[in-house]
Amino acid sequence: MSGVLDAQVHIGRETTYGEIAVPTRSIEALEDFATAQREGLQSVGMRAGLHGVRTDRRRNYIKGAEGDLTVHPHEVGFGMLLRAAIGTASIQQVGSTNAYLQTFETTSAAPDESLTFVIGRPPADPSAPVIPWTYTGGVVHEFSLEQEVGDGDGGQLVATFGMDFRNELTEGQKDDINDVTGGLSLPTPAYPDAEFVYGWPELSVTIGEVPVGDTRSFSLTMSHELNRERYYMRRSTFKKRPIRTGIPEFSGSLSFDYENNDIYELIQTSEVLPLVAEWRHPDPDAIDTGQTYFLRVTCNVQFTGNTPQVSLDDLPTQEVEFVCLHDGENPMVKVEYQSTDTDF
Repeated sequence: MSGVLDAQVHIGRETTYGEIAVPTRSIEALEDFATAQREGLQSVGMRAGLHGVRTDRRRNYIKGAEGDLTVHPHEVGFGMLLRAAIGTASIQQVGSTNAYLQTFETTSAAPDESLTFVIGRPPADPSAPVIPWTYTGGVVHEFSLEQEVGDGDGGQLVATFGMDFRNELTEGQKDDINDVTGGLSLPTPAYPDAEFVYGWPELSVTIGEVPVGDTRSFSLTMSHELNRERYYMRRSTFKKRPIRTGIPEFSGSLSFDYENNDIYELIQTSEVLPLVAEWRHPDPDAIDTGQTYFLRVTCNVQFTGNTPQVSLDDLPTQEVEFVCLHDGENPMVKVEYQSTDTDF
């Protein structure tokens, strides 16, 4: 028996872009996200008795797939996605404890990582088995973190991965044009042993090592500026791997209660300062004595607008935007993820 509650997502790291990798991890996606991009070639010429486009003058082909994967980050099992979204990746054990620190840093190149996704889509008939759909060449072209104060789902940290895929396949499907043998069967679930989801109670923000009080929201968006239209006349409709062909744009925003002019003075002076957003497990010894789970984002930022606003029916607020800048030495964005994961 299957049903709508059996929808599932599994991922695997590809060795070669676009070549199917067997999934090794399962994730809790918040919604379905992959949609095929299909186009058609047709020819219409003057012909006696023409009614419209002839059946033998049109053919469809696939150009790939795309979509936005959204998840609530857990205290374990998030590194595989971060590795595909940020850039360089390293992992090291913290002393002799069970804590392992994963560090991801942006570079002048886009992340060199591609993933295979298998999405299990349950049919309407609950007596029918879940149907697997395989997506290869999954490259992250944009990544964002968003946090707001809220209840229920509205108070959890949301990570969004803008995905670009090379191909979509159903199980056993044969693609003669591109010489592909078919999609994977539904893998055995392999969910990380997660017990905690990061949310607004765990977040603190500092600017220039000074805590920002009464923060209402935080967001960071990283656009890698990838060329995703690398199609060529080579007897294949598959694209070549997307690569960076523009200046990456990393930016974000903060909103908080208006308490003083400290932030506005930073806007006026255009000063560049380190901004750190850190989600930390409430138990300081959750992993080992003195070691706990955390997700930390560090970037050098310059603030722009806005002027504080007051009203007669709400607290005075201030919303500011920022851009991440490169100081010539440190990465524009660094993400640190400490957990008990010994691998990504």
